Amino acid sequence: MIYKIVIALLLSLPIVGISQEITASPYSFNGLGELQFRGTNENRAMAGISVYRDSIHQNLQDPSSLSELKLTNYTLGFNYTRYAISNNDQSVNDEAAAIDYLALAFPISKKAAVSFGIAPRTGVGYQLVSNTQNTDLSGEPNQITRLEGNGGLNELFLAVGFSVFENFSFGLNSRYNFGSIENRSTVAIEEVEFATLNVYESSLNGWDFTTAFSYKNNLKNNKNIILNLIYNFESHINSKNTQTLSR
Repeated sequence: MIYKIVIALLLSLPIVGISQEITASPYSFNGLGELQFRGTNENRAMAGISVYRDSIHQNLQDPSSLSELKLTNYTLGFNYTRYAISNNDQSVNDEAAAIDYLALAFPISKKAAVSFGIAPRTGVGYQLVSNTQNTDLSGEPNQITRLEGNGGLNELFLAVGFSVFENFSFGLNSRYNFGSIENRSTVAIEEVEFATLNVYESSLNGWDFTTAFSYKNNLKNNKNIILNLIYNFESHINSKNTQTLSR
């Protein structure tokens, strides 16, 4: 059974890895794009909490929680966002939908488990139009600038968590980040026959690591106390950039 699930997951990885329309936010114009939530629907339902854990669910934010996993777990999440964007002149509605994460976890002993999968890390998806109308007597022509962007950064991760000794757990998550981003700028000037197209393309890759330590103790009345320490190491992203200018 586990073998079939692993094969299904591996066949599904390219679907998440390809460019998805993860966001339609104009704020994704900057840097590597809009940062995506790193967690499952269970984490989202509890205001993004990262210390949630049990024996049948994965917690993608805390690799040390894998020490409690007792059953093979296959999880798939989707994200749908509707945007209402407005400025002083107009308002528009937009939407974006994509696969949020895809992961498989399974116990390798009574006190340890492994998880691997793929998830979007950042998303780029915007369309901006600026219409410059010159009303002074300078004689400058009117200009229309159109900005478009798509792509983002994905992460392929492998995590392990195990119980060090009673009530204490340790986890390590290694992530390979990869993806591409394309930004296009089109400038059209009044009474000029051809517009100018400027295309920036970036191919991205790099590694980052997270470690987690946790303490869990059972209290009275079926209550627990959980203390977590999660540390993200400094990450490095390599970028190969290409610029094409045409008219």
